[in-house]
Amino acid sequence: NIVASSLSLSFLIIIGNLISGFMRSNVTAYEVLVNQLLIFPSTLLKVFPTSCLIASLLTTNNLIKTNQLVAIYSTGLSPFDIIKKIFHFSIFVSLLQFSIGGFLKPYSLRLKNKIIPNLDSKFRNLEADGLMSSKITNGKMWIKKDKQFLKYQNYRSSNKILENATIYSMNESGVISRYLKTKKIAFNQDWFGEKIIRLHQLDDRTSPLMELKRNQKVELKTSIGNLQKFEQDITTLNIKNLIDYTTNLENSGLSGTKYKIIYLTIISSAINCVLFTILGLGSLFTPSKRSSSTGLIAGLSFVFIIVFWLVEGYLAELGKSLKISPYYSAFGLQFCLAFLILVKFLRGKKTTLAA
Repeated sequence: NIVASSLSLSFLIIIGNLISGFMRSNVTAYEVLVNQLLIFPSTLLKVFPTSCLIASLLTTNNLIKTNQLVAIYSTGLSPFDIIKKIFHFSIFVSLLQFSIGGFLKPYSLRLKNKIIPNLDSKFRNLEADGLMSSKITNGKMWIKKDKQFLKYQNYRSSNKILENATIYSMNESGVISRYLKTKKIAFNQDWFGEKIIRLHQLDDRTSPLMELKRNQKVELKTSIGNLQKFEQDITTLNIKNLIDYTTNLENSGLSGTKYKIIYLTIISSAINCVLFTILGLGSLFTPSKRSSSTGLIAGLSFVFIIVFWLVEGYLAELGKSLKISPYYSAFGLQFCLAFLILVKFLRGKKTTLAA
């Protein structure tokens, strides 16, 4: 059931993406197909939890419909014996979900612009504008634009502030000619630095000139759009590098909450596979219950999943804005669902013992 559900859902999503891609006038058919191939891991991340719930519901429904559940219980097996067997399979799917979210998806995102230049901008309407960027795990981020390098520790998009920034400018020969270091650069119609140290004529044979300024306008070629795109590129780090990066960022005294939520969400998505599988096994405690139609099961499953994703997304935004703990943001909904499942199973156990 889970294989059939996964294939069906994946096919529907792929068809929808292909139709949407072929309707674009700025991309070729080849680019549409390549893009679909590279975002397929992201598709699987949506498909697996949903498939776990649908497959679990269909399995128990079929057992009830064919009276096989009553026959199984007559052999001495209990509902919890069946749950244990299915639970082991859900762990396998959960590990697969974690591997895709933590490693395969970031790898596929890194391949996007390597295979076809600007492929990501064509499908997300983002203008790269000649931006080159790289990410390292010591709490620093680098961006190159034209003949200028920008290094910084954190970018606060809410108030457009770069923290602990350093700017290197090159001359026509590719030699660094100017150096600027500042505690903070804020954008207010233009970039302004705070506590600036400037070094000029670094490419000259004479001694360089140094200036100390408290507040001054800064010539920064990197735009707000570039910084936002670079923040999105953090998602190309696999989960291990992302954890290392976030840890080092927080050790430097800066907030890494929005990056922490990324990898916590990967973990919670894997947990969803287990919870959704167990959630669909509630009917094991009521073998005499009438079976439901497949269409009704699929419809209710989709409604539940959509509501679940909406609430999960809302909690993620609260976590990113520091209104709640990132752990509450990533695992709060899962904890509530696990509690409801536990209550359901305890009631089912009492019913089983009474029978």
